[in-house]
Amino acid sequence: MILNYIELKELGRFRQKTVKQRTRLIIQLTSYIDQVLPELQYFFKSGVHQNSVYAVLKEAPTPDAIASMHMTHLPHLLPEASHGHFGKDTARELRVLAQKSVSINDSSLSIQITQPIEQIELLDRQLFHTEFEMANIIICTL
Repeated sequence: MILNYIELKELGRFRQKTVKQRTRLIIQLTSYIDQVLPELQYFFKSGVHQNSVYAVLKEAPTPDAIASMHMTHLPHLLPEASHGHFGKDTARELRVLAQKSVSINDSSLSIQITQPIEQIELLDRQLFHTEFEMANIIICTL
């Protein structure tokens, strides 16, 4: 019983550190996105930190890459990643937005965008696993 509480306490500390890391990465990613495609944060009403936006940015991290995506791929990628929330019209509008963007086209920033996205996704998976383990400990202790 005592070991369960100690393990739960350690998992809580790990979760807290992971959340803090994830928050830092989200802030960092936001600054990179503001440099590369500043209009993006106003395009998606619920913000840029969602799976559909991450999916697009992982494949096309610069406005030129988004604008040059094939018009069969982008309208397929966005609705699939958003589970149907965003449609083909949104994909077309995003492509036009990227074409008209007043951003910096820097290849180093494209790497700096994809890396935090992958790290955020990893931390999300770790948080899910940690919370699952914490729930199991609580259930077993009852």
